[in-house]
Amino acid sequence: MTLTFSFFSTYSYALPFKEVVAALDNYNHDIQIASNKVELTQNQLRTERNLSDPSVEFEVMSPKSNTEVEMVVSQEFDFPTKYVRMKKASKTAYRRDSIEYELTRKEVISKAYAICTEIIYLNQITVIDSARYDIAKSNFERLKKGLDEGKYNILEVNDSHMEMITAYSNLNDSKRQLSEFQLELKAMFNNETNIEINDLTYPKDLMPCDGYISTYNELMQVLEELYSQNLKVAKAEMHPTLSAGYKMTKSDVTSHGFVVGSSIPLFSAKGKKEQTTGEYTAEWLETVKRMNDLKAELSAEHHKAADYEKLLSLYDQKVFKQTPELLKKSLESGRITEIEYNQQLDIWYENNKVYLEQIKEYNKCLLKMAVYCD
Repeated sequence: MTLTFSFFSTYSYALPFKEVVAALDNYNHDIQIASNKVELTQNQLRTERNLSDPSVEFEVMSPKSNTEVEMVVSQEFDFPTKYVRMKKASKTAYRRDSIEYELTRKEVISKAYAICTEIIYLNQITVIDSARYDIAKSNFERLKKGLDEGKYNILEVNDSHMEMITAYSNLNDSKRQLSEFQLELKAMFNNETNIEINDLTYPKDLMPCDGYISTYNELMQVLEELYSQNLKVAKAEMHPTLSAGYKMTKSDVTSHGFVVGSSIPLFSAKGKKEQTTGEYTAEWLETVKRMNDLKAELSAEHHKAADYEKLLSLYDQKVFKQTPELLKKSLESGRITEIEYNQQLDIWYENNKVYLEQIKEYNKCLLKMAVYCD
């Protein structure tokens, strides 16, 4: 495991939400499974290089005149060059599995980041929902009191009452959605830790980048190298298998000596090269598909981010933030009625939610690209 993670450290880079990334590395099952696969594959490759079991033969012949005893202890092993080639292939397979681990890790972190952006967005929405409810509740209580004093009519009171109920419902919906995303994020940590995202702003200094598929490019190179080495191993299967051992015979006298032998692979090596080529072709095509899918996905994210950046630049935030106060002043001066005030406030509220959602989607694009940016 120490060797494994020393290799993984070559892929280390600064990512936002450091606590989230650390928790994923420690507790996420997908990442743990990918890590265990690295060790499992290495153990399988090591066992393939083990020598076959030694054999022992003991023979007793009892003719009429004399008993003959023969014992042979021998060990069979592959041609030496095969072990050298298998060791090189094993090291390359380790590199392949380590890159696959890193790709799995990127996928998991990317999914977690998407959840984090939803949580931040809902944190923001909960704040404005809470403020909207407070305003609606205060207006209703004011108008209800004014109704008894003859200042307002029943239509205005009923309208403010419905505004309060709607605001309260929206607030509860936002809290429920926020709770669901928090539980979803916690599930990614196998419910082993209680990390909460309480941020109201997104990570700073996120920028679009084009270094998307270098990890896949490296994986393709490793696969080609591994194929070449496995092909050499397959060719080595055609070399004879050797055996050496000790032999003892006993009749009138006892004799000792060494025995050597070989087995010519006329049948067992048949089709090995074709099998190796087929396995490589299938893995290579699958990897190319995954790389192209990711390339298309990240290219789409890049274009979306550019579109959102242009769209968000059209908003005048100074005027936008002043709108609630301006509406209040218009109401107090008598320029708009209570019903008009509620309608305009609702329009501002909905526009604000749309604006915050666009910011969320923009940052979701940036975070997705940040995971794969080199």
